[in-house]
Amino acid sequence: MSSAPAATRALQRARAGTCVAVPASMLWPFRKQQLVIAGAALAAPLAGALALAGLRTPDVAVLEPRLGALRAAALPAAPAINASPPDEGERPRSAHRGFVGVLLSHRSVDLAARNEGRLSAVHVRLGDRVAAGALLATLDLQTLRSDTAIAAAALRGAELALSRAREELAEAEARRRRKQALAAEGLASGEDLSAAEHQTAMAGLQVDGAAAALREKRARVGQLRRVAADTEIRAPFAGRVVARYAEPGESVGTTLPILRLISDDGLLVRFAVPEEHRPEVDENAGVRVRAGGLELRGTVETIAPEIDAVSRAVVVEARIEPGDAPRERLVAGEMARVFPAEGAP
Repeated sequence: MSSAPAATRALQRARAGTCVAVPASMLWPFRKQQLVIAGAALAAPLAGALALAGLRTPDVAVLEPRLGALRAAALPAAPAINASPPDEGERPRSAHRGFVGVLLSHRSVDLAARNEGRLSAVHVRLGDRVAAGALLATLDLQTLRSDTAIAAAALRGAELALSRAREELAEAEARRRRKQALAAEGLASGEDLSAAEHQTAMAGLQVDGAAAALREKRARVGQLRRVAADTEIRAPFAGRVVARYAEPGESVGTTLPILRLISDDGLLVRFAVPEEHRPEVDENAGVRVRAGGLELRGTVETIAPEIDAVSRAVVVEARIEPGDAPRERLVAGEMARVFPAEGAP
């Protein structure tokens, strides 16, 4: 039989209060940690056994240092720990980790038609740069052209009708004046004068009716021309086309965007500042922005007036200083890390 089970039984008898002799050869299978545990377990029963054997307390105390030496030899010495707190002046200051943000264009817009219709053409491609007012897309104008031609013809007819009504009014007024002169000389009866005055009044009413019809026709033509202008999708500002949502032949409307345009006049960074770091950011304060492998400068422009109830953070926007980096190297939507100007590592 091996010596390990025998040593174990010896230790069990020692824990039970029996003083036994353990040969050194029986201890070799134990590791140092096990010897420490065994020594601690033997200490109390051994002291009791010695007391029963008639040894005095001082005699037992003589054995205690040897057990302590055994434990000290089995375990490495623990390093000394300085319990005094470090000096505040010597405590290292951790670098600011920054706030997570995203680069955005100063202006962006989804362009849609103002009226429902069929898309006739898209004149730009993805990534194209366009000037303010440039034609981007058009809707199908075939039906609109027909309606506009009909309304324009009706307008010309109303203009002619008003012109005829005015001529008839002028003739009626001239007859009335002649009847008045004849009546004054006694050459025309009062009945003839009344008839001339009635004709003049009726001619005036016809002029008013023709003028009202003319205004209606003009309004109709103006409406159709505005609709025709609305079928032309133009750039509200200079920028770049970043998305095409529709292709020629598709039906579009006021709720279906055709293109997305972002401005080319600068970038801003929008980032979230945790509630506990809110005092570190102020309006018009400088910030440093790391994005696209570049170190950029910025100025805080707006700070949300309230803290989000869920994230416990406030949204801040800062404008990137122009000329800090080539615009081509920065992409809207790119992630960025924002640091207070004095806190950037």
